[in-house]
Amino acid sequence: MLRYFVVLLILLSGTTYAQTFDNYTIENSELPNNHINDIEIDKQNTKWIASDGDFASLNDAGDWTVYTHKDAWLEKISCIAIDDKGHKWLASYKDGVSLIELGTKGEVIKRHELPNFENKEYYIRYIAIDKKGRKWLSTQEENIWVLGTNGKWSSFRIEHVIKEEEPTVITSIIAD
Repeated sequence: MLRYFVVLLILLSGTTYAQTFDNYTIENSELPNNHINDIEIDKQNTKWIASDGDFASLNDAGDWTVYTHKDAWLEKISCIAIDDKGHKWLASYKDGVSLIELGTKGEVIKRHELPNFENKEYYIRYIAIDKKGRKWLSTQEENIWVLGTNGKWSSFRIEHVIKEEEPTVITSIIAD
C-alpha cells in the first residue's frame, strides 16, 4: 500500500508543462517556400531557414526577413552552418554550386564557387566548420570538399575509401 502511495505522490507532485507549436507556411507567414531544406539557430535565437525559394530568418519577436540577392545567390539553399563569429555559411545549388558567406546580419560577404570537375554539380548536403575555421562539405556525388582558411579547395572521393556497388551519399560530417 505504501508503494502505491509513493507512486501516486510522485505523479501528483510533478509539474506538467504544455507545449505549443507554430506551423509556418507560405500562406500564414513570410516563409519564402514550403520546402525547407535546413534550419539553424544562432546565439541570438534567430532561426535561419534554407528553402528551395529564398533564404529567410525569424527572430524571437516574430519578425521575418527574407534575403534576396541581385544575382539570385540566395535561392535554392540546401544547408546552413554558423561559425564562431556568427557568420552564416550557405550552400546554394542555383546556377552551379557555391558556398556563400553571410555576415551576422545576413549581408553577403563572399561567394565561393565549388570547382566543377567532370561536369558534375555537387549538390551540398551538409556543412561542418572545424575549430580552425575550415568548411567541410558533404556532397551528393560521393565527395567531401574542404574550403581552407586560405581560400583553397580540397576534395576527397569516398569511392577510394569505401568499396561499394551502390553510390554512397554522405549526409553529415562531424568536425572537431
